[in-house]
Amino acid sequence: MNVLCIGYYDKFSRLFLGVKKHFKTKHPTAYFTIDSMYLSGYLYTLIRGQKGSWLSQKAWRLAKKNKNKYKAYLANSHKYKNFDLNKLTSSLFNSKYHKKEDELLWHAMAYIDILEQKLIEVDLLLLIGDSRLPFEIVKEMAESLQIKTYHIEQGPYNTTIFDKKGVNANLSVRGYTPKIEISKEDEKLACNTLNLQKNKKYLRNPIYRGLDYFIEFAIMKSSIYPPDLKIDFSILNKRNLTSDNKQFKATEHSGKNIFLFACQVPFDVNITHHSPYFKKHSDILKEIYFNLPKNSILLVREHPIYKSQYEEDFYTFIRNNERVYLDKDLSLNQALDIVNVVIIVNSTVGLEAITKNKSVLVLGNSYYDSSNICKKYSSEKNMQDLLVKALNYTPNKSAVLDFINYLHKKSLIPGFITDKGTALAHQIANKIILDLEK
Repeated sequence: MNVLCIGYYDKFSRLFLGVKKHFKTKHPTAYFTIDSMYLSGYLYTLIRGQKGSWLSQKAWRLAKKNKNKYKAYLANSHKYKNFDLNKLTSSLFNSKYHKKEDELLWHAMAYIDILEQKLIEVDLLLLIGDSRLPFEIVKEMAESLQIKTYHIEQGPYNTTIFDKKGVNANLSVRGYTPKIEISKEDEKLACNTLNLQKNKKYLRNPIYRGLDYFIEFAIMKSSIYPPDLKIDFSILNKRNLTSDNKQFKATEHSGKNIFLFACQVPFDVNITHHSPYFKKHSDILKEIYFNLPKNSILLVREHPIYKSQYEEDFYTFIRNNERVYLDKDLSLNQALDIVNVVIIVNSTVGLEAITKNKSVLVLGNSYYDSSNICKKYSSEKNMQDLLVKALNYTPNKSAVLDFINYLHKKSLIPGFITDKGTALAHQIANKIILDLEK
């Protein structure tokens, strides 16, 4: 049995090697290949004698080698081996370094050629996530070839997602209709999931990831760095944009309805791939604000790693309008305690709010948005009407707990990828073994 694993960094290669160790106790002849998007993942496997590659760099070398061939092909069509190249690369045009659109198209074509060849002898596929360029390509190929595929990503409540269909809005639990009555035993199981404790982290060698950062800053702007990894670092720089000294004080808004808009990182996959209606946070902000019900205010919470970095119009709007405030001091739990409605695009913050019995309005696509435990926006629906309905909505507690149970049973494994020891890898290997024996 040939197993192909595709990940990003050293921590993922560590997980794959742990899965390999436990998997081979049952399938001793299994052959693993670990490909990585970043150098740290490749070095981790290389040092330990594991076959693999720096996949993004390998594809970029092939793209440059076949540049003339790919250019000639693109002159006639942007479809390549049944793939729509424009669709594949559309989410990557977020960088000032992507000045040459053709470079991304060549890179996508090289990935297709490499992965097509790799999958000829692959029986099983392990992927970290499902939405970066090579992952989208290999996922579609594997589906047509009927290759067993498993997706791995950090999950909610100190768990790891392990799912056959995908992650984020692609999770296999999406669309499940939870029961509105559950047993005491099921209620207890759900509460156990919600209260899972973090495990101790392993001591990660900083040299691996440090090399990734060094290479990014050293050759990011050069033609030798893979274009699908390029990031416009100016979007990560603090802009010192704030709403000035305008502070939110809950005591001053007693008796008012408080809506919380929890922002996300603009270049995160949940915005680039799973937000069909909104791409700019300033547009979301205005759409909510101008449709707020009477006697209501809007509290805006920046993503922790993106504070003071949203578009200038975002902060100007908050500064110049009376009923909107930037949440500067509250923890997430403190904010959830005082608000009436939580508005998100599709993050796990929404699920956390739902389990705290809060009304949630989902603006994008999420794995819990069609499970009757929240309100869902679509372009056909009136925002003002939705906000009023959300204000008068409370999720059914039993339905929420039943959804948590179903989510855990179908797609979650306790523990994080960065946990000390190999318990998570052991559980993943056992799940795969049991699945193969069915």
